[in-house]
Amino acid sequence: MRKKNGRVFSSWALADEYGFTDIDGRTPHWGRHFEKTYGVRLETRDGAFYEHWKKGPMEVVFPDWP
Repeated sequence: MRKKNGRVFSSWALADEYGFTDIDGRTPHWGRHFEKTYGVRLETRDGAFYEHWKKGPMEVVFPDWP
């Protein structure tokens, strides 16, 4: 199974990981903005969270899906 297949990611986390920017070259980061503004860090989902979904309906119906 691919590392990110079927998962939800924030654009800012992907930009951090892969180094891409907006068309104007900026790298807005909603997570840092939210934490700075509201004092609360946005939670992310790790591998353990997604283990819960392993062998979900799509994997049962289509076991050979890429």
